[in-house]
Amino acid sequence: MILDSTSLITIETLFVVVSGLFLIFYVGKLRSVIIQERTAGEIISSIVNSLEKKIYEKDERIGDLLFRIDLLESKMVSSTRKQIKTESAEGEPPRVIPFNVMASDVTSTEITVLRLLLNGAKPPKEIQKELGKSREHVTRLMKRLFEKGYVSRNQNQRPFVYDLTNAGKDLIIGSR
Repeated sequence: MILDSTSLITIETLFVVVSGLFLIFYVGKLRSVIIQERTAGEIISSIVNSLEKKIYEKDERIGDLLFRIDLLESKMVSSTRKQIKTESAEGEPPRVIPFNVMASDVTSTEITVLRLLLNGAKPPKEIQKELGKSREHVTRLMKRLFEKGYVSRNQNQRPFVYDLTNAGKDLIIGSR
């Protein structure tokens, strides 16, 4: 059976119309999926930003608390030093100071670090691992010890490698 040209045109038109309807239906579905993906992406981005903000705030709080702990340790050492001077002034023999509380300008944590360095120079990462403190805490601690002259640091190497100075050795060996 041979189709005439009118029938072919009708079939082609019908095919184009069905294809067009099919395309319109799936383009609509595709737009819907794209909108849902954008919305989901915005929600995820919002959640991630919120979590990053909370982590930053917690990091700030932890840093503040670590600073306060160091300050309290320093006050405790200072208070112990005053108490020893008072007892000595009253004619009593001075009591023996435990190794973790010394009558000097260093905290017990600083003494622990200086004792670690008796075995040789160490980078902050190793000190952090031994102390179980945060990177920020160890950085502040080592800077303080450096400024007090108890440790030296290799300026040519990053991260710095810290070693005891003679003053640091005298302090530790004298506290044993």
